[in-house]
Amino acid sequence: MTLNSTNELANGSRVKASVLPASLHFVPGGSLPTSDPKHQYVLNYQGKDKDGNSLLPGKQQELENQVREQLILLARSADSDLKQIITNHASTSAAKETNSKNSKNSLCHFPSLSVLAEAVFNEFTGAAPNKTKTWADAMVLAYFELDNSFASNVSDGGNLVSVLKELADKTTGKLPTRPCGYVFKRGDMAWNCRTCQTDSTCVLCDSCFQASDHIGHEVSFHQSSPGGCCDCGDIEAWAIGGCCPKHRPIIDEDDADMAQCTPCPVKSSLPSYMEAVLASNKSRAKGEDAARNIPLALRASLAIVIGAAVHAIVEAVDGTAIGSDLSQWRYRWAEQFCKIQGGCANEHDFLARLHSPNGFRNNDVRFSLNPLSILTADDSISLTKGYSLHLRLHNDDVHTFDEVIDALHPPSRSRLENNAESTPKEVFIPDRNEAEYMTQLVDSEGQVLVKTYNNFQAAEAGFLQLKNQGLHCSVVSNVQLIAEDRAKSLLSWLCEISTAHPGVSALVCHALVDVLAGDQVFADVNVWPESRQIPCWAGTTDPMKRYIAFPPEKNSSYLTRKRAKDLYQFCMRYDSRSFMKQSGTIEGFYKADMPWILPDKKLRKSPHSLWGIVATRNTDYLELNCLTPDVSRNKYRFHSESYIIVDTDTCKHQQT
Repeated sequence: MTLNSTNELANGSRVKASVLPASLHFVPGGSLPTSDPKHQYVLNYQGKDKDGNSLLPGKQQELENQVREQLILLARSADSDLKQIITNHASTSAAKETNSKNSKNSLCHFPSLSVLAEAVFNEFTGAAPNKTKTWADAMVLAYFELDNSFASNVSDGGNLVSVLKELADKTTGKLPTRPCGYVFKRGDMAWNCRTCQTDSTCVLCDSCFQASDHIGHEVSFHQSSPGGCCDCGDIEAWAIGGCCPKHRPIIDEDDADMAQCTPCPVKSSLPSYMEAVLASNKSRAKGEDAARNIPLALRASLAIVIGAAVHAIVEAVDGTAIGSDLSQWRYRWAEQFCKIQGGCANEHDFLARLHSPNGFRNNDVRFSLNPLSILTADDSISLTKGYSLHLRLHNDDVHTFDEVIDALHPPSRSRLENNAESTPKEVFIPDRNEAEYMTQLVDSEGQVLVKTYNNFQAAEAGFLQLKNQGLHCSVVSNVQLIAEDRAKSLLSWLCEISTAHPGVSALVCHALVDVLAGDQVFADVNVWPESRQIPCWAGTTDPMKRYIAFPPEKNSSYLTRKRAKDLYQFCMRYDSRSFMKQSGTIEGFYKADMPWILPDKKLRKSPHSLWGIVATRNTDYLELNCLTPDVSRNKYRFHSESYIIVDTDTCKHQQT
């Protein structure tokens, strides 16, 4: 899925979105729901302060820097206090016994950082796209300082990439080499060597070829077109002897057979899928070894921020895809609008307002506002609070320029009469010259925003008009457009840090391919796609019970918001009195569901794939101290749901 390079309106102005404040009350173990104004932080001022007054660029920069430094300091302080609590808790004999049985207890836990990273990259509360890299670097580097023995020997210069490169240089002999991967530009010299290449598509860039030995080989060169990459260092594409010294892979005994292109007798006796599993496990082990060369605190903070960044990117790509499906975008954008109207980015914000003396009441008008009521209203509901919908046209390489121009600027009625067509059409672009210009943009950029709407009914009509003419179009919200820009910035950041250190690229790869939602530990650190923390309902009546019910040294004590809610409702169902006594929670913590939220995202279907849901028994909760005997007897009823991709072939999908 390609995210658009620029999100500009037809008049050239940038898209702006309404921003909700991030509610962050950091405590050891995560963050607590709060409606207190002193814990409300604006991460993206967009030229205005909290009161709506205009800000000069210099003042806005100053405020954003202050908020960033303050929040990172608060999160790091909370996680440092948690580390001390873990140390004290581990000194007990029971904890020592547990530590000997469970190696995961030695993990470095940064739940407050995970909450902060989620807020910074969130579609409602997130920082400005052009400040995303600054936030990501600052969060990671602040936690690097916790490793005093390493941080004192590295000159960061305020740049994460330089820190990682310096660490990589100091451990050169221990780190594996990586393929070149240089992406060719138009006119670059590309070299073929029939002696070294696996097939004719495998090439070297000019710098790698000049640094390698091809004396006596059959070589040729050509000027490349944009795209494609250098294969130097890739043992599946290029002979090791023909690689340059910088990218020549270090081959161990297990890889020798592959390097010499001779079949391995052990592997050949295995089924093909087992060979793939063995290769995957070996690659993972090498990646973990490379990641372990990064100091623990830096590695743990990198894993948390990388996991949050990948999750934000996936969410943005998902929003881009569903914009072309009428049955989905109507509900998704209606849900977004309701959340902004209610002023709650997530369920914790809603609970804080619900439990606050000055919070919501059952007769609050915002309770009657939900996605279905907006979409089924007799009268069109105007979108307010800076929320808008945008009709986006995509290039399909099928329609001619004239067809697209006529779709954006329909011919006059006299021309319509010749075509026996009498139904008037919406004119998306009043000026035909502007329609021609936007058609050129679609051809060169791949997509363009053609019109802005302030209600769902009009957006649906415009969408159907273009769709019925066979054009590929979508409807996206301004919140989605900002999320796409933020995802672009995060993709660039991930590329930069991956290039700087092989261990970081292993963390990024794990975050991209992990289908267990962060349950699997990688290189002794947690790569959480969503924030995890000790449940906020634990210790409500007695804060000390928070860490008794959920031992902070256990990885299973840190839950996502959904898992925490499921566990609370499950335990209250079977043994509420004992559960409240042991966990320090209260009855009716989740006394009302957030009225503006759709069913869980796993129930949504991507228009480009088929999804299957597999129920799996969740064993993580079996070790928690908050589970009473009655609850434990019914633990088999408690399960989480994982989902897998069944098929991604669009043609098969349509046939099915």
